[in-house]
Amino acid sequence: MRLSIDPGTNGTGWASWDEKNWRKLVPPLNTGVIFPPRSLNWQDKVEFVAKQFEKYPKIPTIKVYIEYPAFHESFGGEVVARSGALVKLTYLVGFISSRFPKVLLVPVRNWKGQLPKTVVEERIRKLLGPVVCSSFKTHIWDAVGIGLYAKGFFK
Repeated sequence: MRLSIDPGTNGTGWASWDEKNWRKLVPPLNTGVIFPPRSLNWQDKVEFVAKQFEKYPKIPTIKVYIEYPAFHESFGGEVVARSGALVKLTYLVGFISSRFPKVLLVPVRNWKGQLPKTVVEERIRKLLGPVVCSSFKTHIWDAVGIGLYAKGFFK
């Protein structure tokens, strides 16, 4: 089993992948988004999200690919950094990572660069087909993109 994760304190997307078909261009086994209750403070949201991954056993064979938080030198990046959101995201990635024995951080610049969300979604749709992608929402797109990148299909 492999997991790809798009972390976020307000919504974390994930996709699980079959180990036997890892080198093949196949869709994920399951996908989902974890939405912590809005009433929680950010630290409790982090714990809520990380706790959802406890259902996966801590077995040495599981590999997890998580988008690596990065500072972007732009107006938006500056706003995010000043708000503290980047630090909170990094904290979340650490919390999720602690749940698994083998975590590989995937820099956003490597798997999608500066591509807009619509372009990322279209690339994934072309790879997996519109029927498979019809149920993908919000953070699932990035979780699937991270997995396809880790598999060597998203360049």
